[in-house]
Amino acid sequence: SARLLVTGRTGDEIHDRTVGDLPELLMQGDVLVFNSTRVLPARLLGFREPSMGKVEGLFLRNEGAGLWRCLLRAGHLKSGARVRLLGTDESPSELSLVLVDRAADDQGAWVVRVEGGSGEFGDLLRVGRTPLPPYILKARQTAGMRVDDSADRARYQTVFARDAAGGLDA
Repeated sequence: SARLLVTGRTGDEIHDRTVGDLPELLMQGDVLVFNSTRVLPARLLGFREPSMGKVEGLFLRNEGAGLWRCLLRAGHLKSGARVRLLGTDESPSELSLVLVDRAADDQGAWVVRVEGGSGEFGDLLRVGRTPLPPYILKARQTAGMRVDDSADRARYQTVFARDAAGGLDA
């Protein structure tokens, strides 16, 4: 019953269907494209120290030398500010981000230094959450729903995702 977007050869026709409709839609010579990209838990939640102001963000990439690029959303961010990251259990983790400078070429992005831990991506993934689209987060907030991140990790992942070795996670 998963949703499926179907386009014509020229792209000018778009139809909402479901995966269950595939047998009646496919013809000999048709090509299917599978997204094998794994969704990483790169969404971060934390608070500014000492003000306790809420910070949300997304790890974008490693900048080298212990620095990371992150999209951050919070009021009154400035260079030198410290953000304590929350673990997936909502308690403060040992990891903090120190804001080094705004990324000049990427609106909303900051270059940050990770402190407390090895600074390796594995540390960040342990405190990271599944980066859900804003419309899902807003709908949950409106409905007063709380969903454990482990459920999101299981549900918000393509069945064609590749594991770390490059094989399919069957």
